Amino acid sequence: MDFEFERDFDLEIGSSMVKRRSSKFMLLWKLPGNEVSGGISSSPLKYRNLVIFGCGDHYLYALNLNTGKMVWKFKASQIFVDMRPAEENGIIYAGSYDGHMYALNGESGKEIWRFKTGGSIYGSCIVKDGKVYFGSEDSNVYAVDSKTGKELWRFKTGAEVGSAPTIHNGIMYIGSYDDNLYALDPETGRELWRFKTGGNISNSLPYFADDNVLYISCIDGNVYAIDLENRKEKWRFRTGGWLLASPKPFGDLIYFVSGDGNMYCVNKEGKQVWKFMTDSYMDGSPEVLIENGILYYGSSNGNFYALDGRTGKELWRFKTDGEIISTPIMHEGKLYFGSFDCHFYCIDLNGKEIWRFKTSSSVKWKIPPESEWFEFEVDIKEEPDEAIREYGKGVNISELESLESEYSLKSEYQTKSEYKTESEYK
Repeated sequence: MDFEFERDFDLEIGSSMVKRRSSKFMLLWKLPGNEVSGGISSSPLKYRNLVIFGCGDHYLYALNLNTGKMVWKFKASQIFVDMRPAEENGIIYAGSYDGHMYALNGESGKEIWRFKTGGSIYGSCIVKDGKVYFGSEDSNVYAVDSKTGKELWRFKTGAEVGSAPTIHNGIMYIGSYDDNLYALDPETGRELWRFKTGGNISNSLPYFADDNVLYISCIDGNVYAIDLENRKEKWRFRTGGWLLASPKPFGDLIYFVSGDGNMYCVNKEGKQVWKFMTDSYMDGSPEVLIENGILYYGSSNGNFYALDGRTGKELWRFKTDGEIISTPIMHEGKLYFGSFDCHFYCIDLNGKEIWRFKTSSSVKWKIPPESEWFEFEVDIKEEPDEAIREYGKGVNISELESLESEYSLKSEYQTKSEYKTESEYK
């Protein structure tokens, strides 16, 4: 595949700009007709002796870690897609495409409460200090009470939110399809500052910060290293495809996958150390697993790989019959992950299958062809002021109160939420 963002993503022609027709990049897998798929795009959570994951058949499953036998399942009205459940005090939290955030009893799967947003929920939530944080396709970032499900605050961005939040040193970071990474006060939802990228930000799992540097990926093909102290870009690393990964720092190296089919390893100066090609045009696991110097991840070519973390040399691979867009977990020498082939797998550290679990449907998910991922139109307009057009820099709202953008800072970005206790979406 010969895919270049400079050519195929945003192409400048004089004063015209070829752009995506839609501002959103929702990762919706291709289904045949209206059939329900048993494909798994979500990442698992270990809770006590259970492994819990969401599925395209509308179920959240809890399996015994050792046997793969189902302990319980919970059905939503739509799919669970590109997410990992969260847990606090025995309660499991999971957002669904049906727009609800669910709170379930971890032992029984019984529903405790649900909170409805105005759009589908992609990506994972996080739970901290009695609050559940997550984004929605309705363009809002939410904080709800983890015990009651009552809304505490919401923050409106300029487009859909398909990102998992990250909290580091008392500040929450979350991306939006308006191309901004937002830094918010997790207690109030007040915006502290923002960082402008060159495209939609979509990450199904939380980003990582190391030595006060936050590493984020973007649909524009770049990984950005953001210095959180001065709120500026430290460096960026360009790949040949879109990025939905959460770049993972480990020691002096950083690992991530790209839509160009490569697993990348770069150092903390943003220089490439090695890359491993999987001959697949779509990226795989949104976060790598690294244990004892070995890197584990899945690919959309159906293979689950084990690589030497220092050299990128392949150690072994395990083949499934579907794309793997699921970040693995490890427990007592066993690896757990899901596949689009409607199975959840447990394998050993040599790539040998221990057990597999079949979901309720045999209809597989499929990744759409490249031609269906983006639509383009020519938008002829005057060039904006360079200071506003430039991306890759943090913006301190308190210092730029007069700045006007495509959405009003004064009307939409409130320092205090107007929503007090519960969702308006009944």
